[in-house]
Amino acid sequence: MWGSSTFNTRIERLWVEVGTQFARAWRAFFYRLERRHLLNRMDKNHLWLLHFLFLDAINSDCEAFQNTWNSHPISGAGHDQSPDDMFFLGQLEHGIYADDCDGWSLQEIETYYGREQEECMRQDMESGSSENGEESDSGWSSDGEAGGDVLESDSGSDTSRRAHLQQRFEARAAAAAHSEGANIRHAPIPVPEAANPFSNRTQFTTFEEALRQAREGHIVPQGYGLFDDEWEEFGGQYKPYEYIPTRHRGRDLRIVLPHDIWFNRAELWAQGLYLMNRATTLV
Repeated sequence: MWGSSTFNTRIERLWVEVGTQFARAWRAFFYRLERRHLLNRMDKNHLWLLHFLFLDAINSDCEAFQNTWNSHPISGAGHDQSPDDMFFLGQLEHGIYADDCDGWSLQEIETYYGREQEECMRQDMESGSSENGEESDSGWSSDGEAGGDVLESDSGSDTSRRAHLQQRFEARAAAAAHSEGANIRHAPIPVPEAANPFSNRTQFTTFEEALRQAREGHIVPQGYGLFDDEWEEFGGQYKPYEYIPTRHRGRDLRIVLPHDIWFNRAELWAQGLYLMNRATTLV
């Protein structure tokens, strides 16, 4: 979709739903890890550990949201049908589209179907010959004289014409890319770099096995903000909510983090961080 999302209420609603259903909770959880459980967001190893421990769970939440969202009816042009309804009704009415290029690489598709440039050049050559009036179908030039000399030089003129048309085609493509580039190729957003802290596969496998044993044995390390005596500065209790900053009048937004879900994930983070630090320190 092109243009500012502030003029598209469907996009705005989608982002609100993403935030309220799962994204804000994850954001609040990461703030909690940073405030209470020793997460350093500037540490590449810590970012790698976040990916390793929680990326599958985040993707699972995204997929669950997608399934729920596709079941919502769309008013107006959607005639109160959900995306799932439209998809299956479209298959019933029009059949299932068979993609002949399914599983092909872009190079293979361009090789066997990429005739757009050749066709464009052929049409330009046909239109160019008639517009210039250099010769007619009977081989006579526009001034009425026999076109024998013209026919003799056909091969050379065709080569130069093809080169000229090739330049025109490339110029058109470059102009189109330049004019539309701002719409389809936005400046990339800088992404924090994550780095695997383990130097070899054996070290990583040892870390995985130690983490599995810690999870099964409910072994929680001290000093990572998970015990009662470590909550004094937070009011002496592990609160089931966290605050995230917003741009709305500088107010913080209170996000509920159910204890049975997010405390368990905080334990997982502490166990992973403790074992990662030990494994990399002992090397």
